[in-house]
Amino acid sequence: MNLLFPIWNCRSGAVRFSLWLILCLLCSGSKAVYAAPPDTSQESRLKTALIYKLTKFVTWPERSAGMAPMFVLCVMGGEEMHDALQVLENRQVNNRSIRLLFLDSAEQEMEQCQLVYFSRNGRARIATYLGRLRDSATLTVGDAEGFAGDGGMVEITQHGRRLGFDINLSSAKRSGLSLAAPLLDLANIVEAP
Repeated sequence: MNLLFPIWNCRSGAVRFSLWLILCLLCSGSKAVYAAPPDTSQESRLKTALIYKLTKFVTWPERSAGMAPMFVLCVMGGEEMHDALQVLENRQVNNRSIRLLFLDSAEQEMEQCQLVYFSRNGRARIATYLGRLRDSATLTVGDAEGFAGDGGMVEITQHGRRLGFDINLSSAKRSGLSLAAPLLDLANIVEAP
């Protein structure tokens, strides 16, 4: 052992103890040694996949979806999601290519969006924007806590490392959107105005 680990020849008990402690921590899988911040890029990719899959279970009324040549997916805030959402560009929803539109404010072209994703980073402005979209056939999706209770249609929730979603069914119905039964079976239904 002395040939492989010459540091053990050290006569200082403190050095030997420190090395022994580090070795024990490394071998034990201690959270103190292996703790790492959550992978936000992984979280963003999962949210992106969930947003895309949601579109497969939603039917938009003819007055909105039937006329637009593109499916416009708008993003309000959520700079951390921009890269992950880029993979959706030109994918299809109801035989229409997805066009991403990153909005800085509600005044920008929000009426042409079939889906608006609201990031939790813009929590203070969400209520105003939801009010503007209240009667339009726009699916509203957000990840801020209480989003569905505040009138948003789909709130992406996180429980540990798992994503789920809450649905405000009355908001979706008021907008003329139809949500498929398999989607509702997987969701937590929120009763809110």
